[in-house]
Amino acid sequence: KSSGGLPAWGAIDWPTTVGATSGQFPYISSAGAAAWLAVGTSGQGLILSTAGIPGWENRQWSVNLVMDGGATTISTGYAGWCEVPFRGVINEVKLVANTAASLVVDVYLNGISSTPATSAAKITASAPPTLSNAQRSSDSVMTGWTTSISSGQWLTFDVTNASSATLATLVIKGNII
Repeated sequence: KSSGGLPAWGAIDWPTTVGATSGQFPYISSAGAAAWLAVGTSGQGLILSTAGIPGWENRQWSVNLVMDGGATTISTGYAGWCEVPFRGVINEVKLVANTAASLVVDVYLNGISSTPATSAAKITASAPPTLSNAQRSSDSVMTGWTTSISSGQWLTFDVTNASSATLATLVIKGNII
């Protein structure tokens, strides 16, 4: 045993057949016994539970675009840009307004040299985040969307239709890969 009370690496009799399969990592359990952790999938990060047990979880991200018209209705046109500093995949989009409204936000993805974007870079296909006389919407299917993002690409947000709302937030969520 090491001076800290846990077994030293050299003193562990790692099992070679029981629990040890291809694609697993050894670790020492809180009881001081050898154990095995299966390899996570792409985009997962190693975590340690409060009980000291290792595991994997998806590394998630979100981009929040706040559109504030002040005392007037949100105006149409470009609403903002955001660089994405990692590879990822979009898996959900939400749109919320301060009142029932009609609001459509197209999203584009391109490099910095092509920002602001053109319609060729549109990733929302024919299903952009939309409120139709509603206060909130959520979409995790995103039919026709381009959902893969490369590190260093830019998201461009373009309000193409707006009525009634003076304040709204668009949230794009995904996983880092």
